[in-house]
Amino acid sequence: MMAPNLRRKIPQIQSEAASIDLMGAGAPGRLGSQRIIIDDDKLLKQLETECRRHLALYDRFYTETYGARSPAHLEKFIQNAKAEKGTFWDSFGVASLALLKEAGAGRGVRVLSLGSGIGTVETAAARILGADVTGIEYDRDYATVAKRAADWFKANGLTEGGLNLLQGDFLEHDLKGYDILYYFQLGTSDPKALEEKVLRGLKKGGRFVVYQYENRKGYGFPKLAEKSNLTKVDVKEGGLTLHAGAIFTHK
Repeated sequence: MMAPNLRRKIPQIQSEAASIDLMGAGAPGRLGSQRIIIDDDKLLKQLETECRRHLALYDRFYTETYGARSPAHLEKFIQNAKAEKGTFWDSFGVASLALLKEAGAGRGVRVLSLGSGIGTVETAAARILGADVTGIEYDRDYATVAKRAADWFKANGLTEGGLNLLQGDFLEHDLKGYDILYYFQLGTSDPKALEEKVLRGLKKGGRFVVYQYENRKGYGFPKLAEKSNLTKVDVKEGGLTLHAGAIFTHK
């Protein structure tokens, strides 16, 4: 049963999201350009607001699930995230959702997250964008937290889209049927194997979204770039232009 205080919050969250159509899916019109800038103040401010609400909900999930004590293996991770709430969500959360939105994520769009960690972006994409999200995480401890988070968000009626967070190796997961693949740069020790898998499995017109694509230690996915339309994406907030990532549209 949904907690009464959460029930009161949900209509406000949903109505504000719908007012600027965050959940509206559509063909990404700007992809194919070499580089684009996301600088829509209204969109970015709404994403920032929703991300901060989402982190508050995630904190609530953590408190209700684990009480005052986090699992020992996650304590440092959680403390760092809490200490960097503002910068974490202002950059990582907003940029990730802006990238997914630019790639066409929305209600009815199937998104697969390759390395979903404890599920922060994935639960946000399902709640804020309304996408149908599946996430695969190799680390069993992180995957356990992510699954519990997904169950909590669904039990409290906080997801517009489908949400399924799993433990496993994303290099072994079937990519067929997904519209968007989301990948955090440096998320695998074998990016060439990932590139080959995406080339074989991503459907024509599907998008491979790489957060922090231009990370100096990252992999450029050169074969995929040859066989896709590559669009590098920056996010402009508060006078600063920050590189967010890249979107490969498979030909």
